[in-house]
Amino acid sequence: MSVVIEKYQMHAYIDGELSSPENIEIEQAMESDEALREEIIQISALKRHLKDSYQLINIPPYQPIVDNKKPGWQLPKSAVAALFVGILLGFLSTNMPFNKAFLSGPNQQQLAEKKNSTSFRLC
Repeated sequence: MSVVIEKYQMHAYIDGELSSPENIEIEQAMESDEALREEIIQISALKRHLKDSYQLINIPPYQPIVDNKKPGWQLPKSAVAALFVGILLGFLSTNMPFNKAFLSGPNQQQLAEKKNSTSFRLC
């Protein structure tokens, strides 16, 4: 009876992540199956080559990034600027000469003139 060994089991065997009974099962399957043994040898060589290649990379030591800015002051500055612009626009819009007549509304004399001009006289 032939035991089917999956790829993930081969990788786990090479990495030493299998339990003793699983290790024994794969070793017995390798004794009887030459193709399985060759595949495990190839995968093992590839993993070893990859690990050796990464050992050659020079990684600089970790240096934390220090931010000297005070982020807490950004929001209040923005709020003060927006408040200033709002007050300025409100002041300018109510104190312009062309807006005074509009904002104050019609006076008593204007209302009387309007009333007289719109009433119809019957003769």
